[in-house]
Amino acid sequence: MAEPWYVLFTKPLKERAVYDRLAKQGVEVYLPFYPLTASRRAPRPLFPRYLFARWEFEALALDAIRWTPGLVSILRFGEEYARVPEEIIAHIQRRIAECGDPHQVPFQAGQRVRFQEGHPLANLEAIFERPCSDAKRACVLLEILGRLTRCEVEFSALEPVEGPAVWRVGYASQN
Repeated sequence: MAEPWYVLFTKPLKERAVYDRLAKQGVEVYLPFYPLTASRRAPRPLFPRYLFARWEFEALALDAIRWTPGLVSILRFGEEYARVPEEIIAHIQRRIAECGDPHQVPFQAGQRVRFQEGHPLANLEAIFERPCSDAKRACVLLEILGRLTRCEVEFSALEPVEGPAVWRVGYASQN
């Protein structure tokens, strides 16, 4: 059975230093970061001053962890150290991965897209223009009353439409 994860509390802005020091000692350490976005280009810890670690008690003494420079304490409730189940760590990792890479765009400019089932505009087609400033949203051009109108919509609400690329509004075929 795998060792449990423990919660470590650091001095302000020392999460990375503690992470590096413990990793060099062979401790398995997890420091989750917010996903990068267009407005947030520098990595920032998801839980400021906290990180997770697990190690074999037989291989490394608890004092070796406690005296790590930059570490304030190992989180405890009374005499019991706080343990985090593996499922919680896996859930955090999954949620961060779901946010994805903001630089990875699922569509190309000028590509035909369709609103997915369940969306109020389901099955309507649009033209993908570009990603918006929020990495989860896309700018699409929707034909309304004979004119192309720009709309912002979640990437998750769109799916690609098979067929040739659109030749409207300065977009060229990608072929």
